[in-house]
Amino acid sequence: SGCGALAVLLARWGCGRVVATDASLKALELAGANTRRHAPAESAAGGVEVRRLDWRDLDGCRALREELGPFQAVVASDVVLAALPVGAMWRRPGAEALAKGAASSPDSLLDAAKELAQGGAEVFLAVANRAGDARCVARGGFP
Repeated sequence: SGCGALAVLLARWGCGRVVATDASLKALELAGANTRRHAPAESAAGGVEVRRLDWRDLDGCRALREELGPFQAVVASDVVLAALPVGAMWRRPGAEALAKGAASSPDSLLDAAKELAQGGAEVFLAVANRAGDARCVARGGFP
């Protein structure tokens, strides 16, 4: 999953405690498996922790920050879907409902980042265009 890959990278780069979040239980299951397999067993402050968090839930963001923060950095990757994704992978049975549940506006991401960053964290955002077919987006929009 995206959060697992990013968590592994941050842990391997020597970041202290890394908290990987996702709203999807399936993504968290995959992230947990990947971090157990590829991340260092212990980084400076305890390795990688995987937690369920919907960035549209400010109370959940606040609770996570109060429990585990303050954070040094908040890194968000692929957490905004302003439009429903399209392409072959989203046309399989059940994918439409998943896509509708994932759609969110940039406003909720910015509110969540502000909440999680309280205490002085730097915020890094990576937003991908998921409105096109993944193959086209990966090629920079070129057919």
